[in-house]
Amino acid sequence: MNIRNSNKMNALFAILITYLIINFFGLCPTCFGENDSCINIYTFENDLTTPKSTCGDGWTLGDLNHTGKKSYMSTQGISKFCTNVAGPATIEFWWYSNKIRNNKFLFRIDNKPETESYNSTIWEKKTRTLDKGVHTLSWTFYRGPNDNTSGWIDDLCIRQTSCNEECPIYSAETKATLPPYQIPINVKPNATINASTNENILPCPVIPIVVPMYTEKVFYVIQHEKENGVIFPTITRAINEVPNGSTIKVAPGTYIENILINKSIKLIGLNKNSTIIVTNERGLKITASDVIIRAFTIRGGNVGIKAISATNCEFSDNIIAWNVFGIIIDSCYDSRIKISNNTFFSNVDESIRIYHSSSVNVSSNIINGAGVFGVELESSNDNKIIHNIFNGSDSDGIYLNRSSNNTIKGNIFRNVKYCDLLIEEGFDNTMDTECHNDTRESGSQCMRCDRL
Repeated sequence: MNIRNSNKMNALFAILITYLIINFFGLCPTCFGENDSCINIYTFENDLTTPKSTCGDGWTLGDLNHTGKKSYMSTQGISKFCTNVAGPATIEFWWYSNKIRNNKFLFRIDNKPETESYNSTIWEKKTRTLDKGVHTLSWTFYRGPNDNTSGWIDDLCIRQTSCNEECPIYSAETKATLPPYQIPINVKPNATINASTNENILPCPVIPIVVPMYTEKVFYVIQHEKENGVIFPTITRAINEVPNGSTIKVAPGTYIENILINKSIKLIGLNKNSTIIVTNERGLKITASDVIIRAFTIRGGNVGIKAISATNCEFSDNIIAWNVFGIIIDSCYDSRIKISNNTFFSNVDESIRIYHSSSVNVSSNIINGAGVFGVELESSNDNKIIHNIFNGSDSDGIYLNRSSNNTIKGNIFRNVKYCDLLIEEGFDNTMDTECHNDTRESGSQCMRCDRL
């Protein structure tokens, strides 16, 4: 055998050995390649391809594009959206901003920053590899202050594996979250058509996956720490970034912020005496349902906490002091709101004001030194004011005006200047039997209750 034939035999033998290793031992030398087809996740050409974000908003279809006619355009100061896909695969996308001015793009996989772009005014392509499993992908555009800069994202796609391996197997719990047509199936990558049904069978189907909106995730606010997707330097920043259903735990410190809560979250202080929110103006404004605020000192604002048209919220174990109003509940009908185990003191007007609301439970609070009323109900029915302690008030302990069918029981009054309970234009309110009339003026029902 000559040398040339020997080399050919060695090469053929090497190819045979490689083939046997790959196919019989499950190894795969190359999983991704430039020649693999790219399966579009979102092309943004019409409403049918617009993503349904699981973590935020601030995006709309825009006319600027990398290819095609449409892309996804940011519309507010911080615009964010997330989607979920299954690996193994690679993700590709293009992004662009229209001004070189204090703007930033950030892309994350499973809350871990992967790539970012500052002040770019050209279309940039980004590619990242995804391991096996379900992954959350997020894109955030940060607009500069006092600026009308916008960002665009286009041509999101997945490159599937070219390995001779089966698709990832998902648990029953994961499959239970998916519509039937989105459940991954276990097939060999090279299968193309099922001869019996004439159905197309894709290798390792990789498509957006619907996940529950309220899967709890925990994030932290720590002053002077660098933001990394899990830790944020301010409460406002954390609220803007985290998805619905998240828990935000706030480390001790003084946070001077006017805070808007417009999504369902749990905001938890790690020490109510030393985790302090100084609000100055509007306080903590809540416009979403399913919000919990617990274990803070909230001070120095026109109002400490204000809930508007919210339901199923809980405000508990807080110190609320030196505000004009402590807590205001406004237009929250059938609210199932709980205000419990808080300590109020030195609030200028009412410690708790319930206005045009129902099904609010105020219980086990200590209300010290209310400037006007400890608790006021205005045009509010079917609420409970029970087992609270009122220590001193410059006017009345509890005031009801045009409010009916409320339950007021088990409260303790100390050093209330006028009426423990003052009722005007209300009926069918349930009170303790130890409360008795002490008429103050015509048309009002002023009551004194047994005191300690």
